[in-house]
This record gives sequence, structure tokens and C-alpha cells, in this order.
Amino acid sequence: MASRIITSLVIIFFIGQIFFFAHKNSVEPRKEWAFAAAFMILLLLLPVITYLYRPKAYMLDGQNFYISRIAGSFRIPLSVITTVQQIPNSDLRFSIRTFGNGGLFGYTGYFRNSKLGKMRWFVSQRKNYVLIETNDGAKFVVSPDEPGQLLVDFQPLLSSR
Repeated sequence: MASRIITSLVIIFFIGQIFFFAHKNSVEPRKEWAFAAAFMILLLLLPVITYLYRPKAYMLDGQNFYISRIAGSFRIPLSVITTVQQIPNSDLRFSIRTFGNGGLFGYTGYFRNSKLGKMRWFVSQRKNYVLIETNDGAKFVVSPDEPGQLLVDFQPLLSSR
């Protein structure tokens, strides 16, 4: 829900800024048109890029865990995964985004907090968090609609190693 509100507000803001710059430059033509044009392009690209990289689905096969995105899937080999566990929302409280997207079509990128340290998020909703840890210390956070089912699906694949 929070992601949808943030997405809606940001898009409304971006559209307002585009109209503002377009109107300002048509009323007061200036040399700054290049800056205004670059800014409008950036405002148009940001929502497109975040939409392309938002997590759409999570898939598991016998060898990999996939985070499906329009711009291509992100793959975590099962051979490097050490633990998969559901975590409460409180474990991610006070997380700081160090590089990434904090609410436009989801929460993606690099985050950190004092409890879990550095993490990479592929989160589509602010609930149902599952933490995936790898043997090199990397931590990934996903938010499937049914976290219990994801844990059940992971169980035989991780225990057979």
C-alpha cells in the first residue's frame, strides 16, 4: 500500500514538473532550455527505469532462485544459499537506503540497518519479508505474496545438499 501511494505521488509530482518546465520555457524562452530539457528527460526516465527493474515474481527451480523483472531476471544459485527465513517487519525498521529505489513501484537496491547490516532488496510490498543469506555473507530481502509457501519450496532444495 505504501509503495502504491509513493508511486502515485511521485508520478503526479513528475508530471507537474514536466508541465511546469514546458510552460515556463514556452512563455520565457531562455538559454536554459538545455537544462530544462535534460531535467524533463530525467523525470521521464526515472519512473520508466524503476518500473523495468521492479520485482514481478519470484521463481525457484532445481538450481537457482530467480527474481523476475521486466529488465531481466536476477539469479541466485541455490549452491550459494545458506539460509532462507521469514523475518518480521521490525527487523527492517530504520533501514537506510544507500543506493536504490525507496518506494517507486517497490523497494529495490541496497539498504542497511544496525540489526542485519548490508542487504539488497527486491521488495514489492512492505510485508511478508523473507531473508536469503549466501555463503559469501550477502543478504537479499524479497517479499512474496505467500512467504510460507516459498519457505516450503526452498526446504527440499536446500536440505538435499
